[in-house]
Amino acid sequence: SNLKAMWKVLFISYLGYDVQHKIGFQQCLKLIQSPRFAENSVGYIGIVLFSSFPHCADDIISNSVFIETLQKHLMLPYTESRNSVYKIYALRCIANLCHISTAFSEQFTWIVENLCFNDHNHDADIIKKSLMVLKRLVAVNDDYLLNIKRHKQSIQQLLTHDNIGIVNSALCLFDTLLSKQYIVRQRQTQVI
Repeated sequence: SNLKAMWKVLFISYLGYDVQHKIGFQQCLKLIQSPRFAENSVGYIGIVLFSSFPHCADDIISNSVFIETLQKHLMLPYTESRNSVYKIYALRCIANLCHISTAFSEQFTWIVENLCFNDHNHDADIIKKSLMVLKRLVAVNDDYLLNIKRHKQSIQQLLTHDNIGIVNSALCLFDTLLSKQYIVRQRQTQVI
């Protein structure tokens, strides 16, 4: 089956042997579009692994089908528990690929920000993961600054949440935002 074959290709690639990365990426792309959980997980793992090869990374982040699939998984409704698993896979993939290209990270910043502050989802794992992914996106995207006034109520809810993991993730994000604003202000004073 495709699933077993993909696991073998990933293992061979992980061992350092030369494999056809473009063909492997195309197979992974088919797997992440699958409704089956096992195929979806292997597809995301493969895409992250193949992105470590420089000649394959540009193909991955510029592929419109891949971008649309990530966006689709991030915007799934919370009616089924497996939808949250797809969101977490997509968030992990974005976190691992955002350093490759600023343009790639900019495409997902608003979606992840929406998951953090506006989505009002009740899945603690998704909230934690989206806060940490937004932290990575903020770190690589020099132009991004969070509109704190717009999200004031959501920020207060995150910082007073019952789940300590959510509070910790929110504090990590705000630490990154504050240090980034400090660096931006230092650059502005050096120019003057």
